[in-house]
Amino acid sequence: MFCEGKDPLFQKTSFRLLLSLLFGAAAYGASWLPYASSFAAPALMVVSAACGGFPGALLAGGVFAALTLAVDGAGLLTLAVYAVVTALCAAAAFRFARRSFHALVGSCGAVLAGMWAQVLAGFLLYGAASVEALFTVDAQAMPVLEAYYSLAGLNASSAAAAAAEAAALYGEMVPAVFLVTAMAAGLVGFALGVPFFKGKTQFQVPRFSRWAMPKGHFLGAVLLVVVAYGGRALGLPGFSSVALAVNLFILFAYSVQGLAVLWFLFSTSRLRLPARLIFTVVLGVVVNTNLVLVYLLDELLMVRKRLPPGSASK
Repeated sequence: MFCEGKDPLFQKTSFRLLLSLLFGAAAYGASWLPYASSFAAPALMVVSAACGGFPGALLAGGVFAALTLAVDGAGLLTLAVYAVVTALCAAAAFRFARRSFHALVGSCGAVLAGMWAQVLAGFLLYGAASVEALFTVDAQAMPVLEAYYSLAGLNASSAAAAAAEAAALYGEMVPAVFLVTAMAAGLVGFALGVPFFKGKTQFQVPRFSRWAMPKGHFLGAVLLVVVAYGGRALGLPGFSSVALAVNLFILFAYSVQGLAVLWFLFSTSRLRLPARLIFTVVLGVVVNTNLVLVYLLDELLMVRKRLPPGSASK
């Protein structure tokens, strides 16, 4: 639910800006994480924007850029561009959203805009070589890929061939990876940022157990698939990347909805919150990609719509 913070200290602008600054510093610290940097850092920038609005976004982006220049030098200036653009776009998403769904989509879009702004900044500062490097597998990663396929049961020659094929397709995977990373980081940033958001538009965020796709989502998904695979079948350049991005987009969006259905089902039980959380996460991992099917079954059978609003407590 929308939360303005009832603590008088929390409602002070100066305190909210201080929180934005701290979130910006935390985002820079998260950029050092080995595996979660591309996920945690932008999510925290979204939170800083939700907390302080445009001033908070500028402050968080400023401290991120200052720490980047002080510690890493100008070589990673593009990372600061990523952070600033993400924060400013997220601030706009929260400020102008009329529904919680708009703020959520805007948060994901803000992270994606930050990613491509970083790519553009790299091109302007360092030339086309920086963009080519982004879409090319590092030579040092090839042994890792071969080892992965070897562990999967392939012999040495087959593992080398599979690694070479994956490397050849790597460039086509980058836009899809960008999209899914942005969706995940934006979702987390939105979820963490809503309690800090205080704006003129007091939209309501429904309980996670009641999350649902907007009207017309099935038609939209079908159109996306038809366009993507139609373009690929016609041999249009770039449509292999589009098809992969559409696949991952639909898989991620509907899987989140599937988790919401599971959370609803466990919320109707007498299990306590920690147990419900554990069961939902474990079952979600076990079900895996079939979470899409869980949501589609809910849409078909209207399980959540048939039960009264108070059936799920959270």
